[in-house]
Amino acid sequence: MKRSGLVGLAALLATVAALFSGSATGRVLVRCHTADLSGRLGFIQGATGSRFGPLVLKNRSSHTCTLFGYIGGRLYDAAGRPLPTGIVRDHSQPRHTVVVPPGRSAFADLHWLAIPPGSARSCPQPRSFAVTPPDERTQLRVRWTAGWVCGHGRIDVRPVRR
Repeated sequence: MKRSGLVGLAALLATVAALFSGSATGRVLVRCHTADLSGRLGFIQGATGSRFGPLVLKNRSSHTCTLFGYIGGRLYDAAGRPLPTGIVRDHSQPRHTVVVPPGRSAFADLHWLAIPPGSARSCPQPRSFAVTPPDERTQLRVRWTAGWVCGHGRIDVRPVRR
């Protein structure tokens, strides 16, 4: 292949890469890493013995990043000991790539039981939630302000959303 053919092929490949990068300027959007995010619980509501509300993941970095899929997590008590936790993916909503500009947030809707089973008088009351963002292996700690989590720590989570 002639040199001019190689240069043309390289230019074509660069153009295709820019078109599929997810950015009009040709910059590639990167996945949000744990260090890019801060977290908190949003407004928690209750109904018939259950609680639901959003986990808010804020992009605290200086670059736009993306989230796709489900969070993971583990509950901890006031002494920092792990509590039984079962994160269950709720597939009732489709997954989408969520673009999160600096200073903006994405949300993961949570749902759990808050009534003790049978004759029990209480359930574990977490003090923190170690959240694993989608496709990450490290966690960020979020203060748990939503009271008891019954049902052996089961928390149903929906995919991250805008």
